[in-house]
Amino acid sequence: MASSREFVRIVSIQKSPVIHLFRESIAGVATIRGFGQEKRFVKRNLYLLDCFARPFFCNIAAIEWLCLPMELLSTFVFAFCMFLPWILSFCKLENKIISIERIHQYSQLPSEAPLIIEDSRPPSSWPENGTIEHTDLKVCYKESLHVVLHNVSCSFPGGKKIGIVGRIGSGKSTLIQALFRLIKPAGGRIIIDNIDISRTLQ
Repeated sequence: MASSREFVRIVSIQKSPVIHLFRESIAGVATIRGFGQEKRFVKRNLYLLDCFARPFFCNIAAIEWLCLPMELLSTFVFAFCMFLPWILSFCKLENKIISIERIHQYSQLPSEAPLIIEDSRPPSSWPENGTIEHTDLKVCYKESLHVVLHNVSCSFPGGKKIGIVGRIGSGKSTLIQALFRLIKPAGGRIIIDNIDISRTLQ
């Protein structure tokens, strides 16, 4: 921009002698012809035009040089804007594919057992006494996790009120969850009135 301003200033300076010579030539055309000085004024005019043309064309070249990178930049911006909808569409597609991945993940989960299996149902009179026995019970919350109850063996007589005490994290809630089949035992047996609920009841 500074160079362009300097070129404009030089062009304006070189333009003034040309305009001044034209005015003098028009005002004194009769005198010029009378003394036969046409060639001298023509040469003077051509010289001043050359002095004016040099900075004028340099100014045009500077403007074009400035416009070229601006046009290239605008072309790149326009090209990016043309590709932007495709990029946004691809991003939306990636986000939608996550739903398909979750559907595929759920389709690979093992099916749960039926709510009622007739062949495994206990007698209608069960339980009679309510005696509960845990034999070498092992419980883990997930197959990939470690066992939280290790070989627990205990018995609770029927018709009695039983309390389970212990510090936090000792497995009290886990033992109750295993009894109600909220957690599937990893090993051992839970027997209620001589029926192993870990193998027969569903």
